[in-house]
Amino acid sequence: MLFLERIRKERKSLGLSQAELSRISGVSLPTIQNIERGVANPSLSTLQSLLKVLGLTLTVDNASVDWETLISCGLPMLQKQGVKVRASRRLLIESLRLALCDLHRYGQKYGQHVNHPHIDRVNEDEAHYEYVEDHAVYSFNVEDDHFHENKICDGSKQGDGAMQGVAEKYGEYERKRESVCALLLALKTHYGGVFEKNFAKMPVVKGLLDNCPTGRILKLRRIALSKLAEYL
Repeated sequence: MLFLERIRKERKSLGLSQAELSRISGVSLPTIQNIERGVANPSLSTLQSLLKVLGLTLTVDNASVDWETLISCGLPMLQKQGVKVRASRRLLIESLRLALCDLHRYGQKYGQHVNHPHIDRVNEDEAHYEYVEDHAVYSFNVEDDHFHENKICDGSKQGDGAMQGVAEKYGEYERKRESVCALLLALKTHYGGVFEKNFAKMPVVKGLLDNCPTGRILKLRRIALSKLAEYL
């Protein structure tokens, strides 16, 4: 629900007219009318005055990343069946910025577990590694610019359950990190204007690209480029 719709809904549920809300909150009637029409740019103090009367509060939270949208824009990861998103430059930039923030938070939380034994590195310089997910071990390959994913075995891994969860989270973080690195590298090498304007000055981008490229990331980059070429 949009912010303006929530204000209108709460006002009506309390049986208040716009004029009554103005009188109680001290916010001018034209401002309230413009807020509910979606054409106002109210200050934080104005919003707090309104929300207090309506029994609401402002909170700040992490924006969620739509990874499927980003995959449609060129992120080289497996996409769920039936997902259809029309890629565009604007959607790519917005989604990739959110993904970079998400990876930064993931890295701070799980990055120290790189050498955890539940994450098995196979052929570090090649496009092949193994990871644990849902109590199964998977083999993940990038060959001939296509993805190949195979379940190696079922069953719970031996060891502490909490650490197993950390291993799974790190495996997810690592797959996304490598895919985002590949997408950034594709932008940097082939769409330099887009990269320089929107991503080059972000510290998290520098940190990611400092560890690029591995052989696996170069292969992922080719997959990203094939998609980027369709709309950039």
